[in-house]
Amino acid sequence: MTQITLLITFYFGLQLLVDILSVAFVDRIGYRASMVIAHICAVAGFICLTILPDMLASPFAGLMAAVAIYAVGGGLLEVLVSPIVEACPTKNKEKAMSLLHSFYCWGHMAAVFASIAFFTCLA
Repeated sequence: MTQITLLITFYFGLQLLVDILSVAFVDRIGYRASMVIAHICAVAGFICLTILPDMLASPFAGLMAAVAIYAVGGGLLEVLVSPIVEACPTKNKEKAMSLLHSFYCWGHMAAVFASIAFFTCLA
């Protein structure tokens, strides 16, 4: 239980640090490059979740490394997506922003249901 708590705390702490530090470099390298880096880090981190625990001597170290990679992507996405949606020339910006912020919940529900289906079929 301690390791799970540490993973969650580490993820949100690193994401918050990336949020703070991104102010210094996003304007210099541009929004497009930052978004590409964010998506690459997010995908690479999720892929590393399946690979690194088996490759490293300690599975927990592999999980921590993977979480660090996708925390960077998640932190950048959190900072970048809202201003991009806000800058889009649409009439209903409030609706678009509400939809954007609800996607985390929908993604979480999809992951839970996919996991339930997978483990039900596996058993």
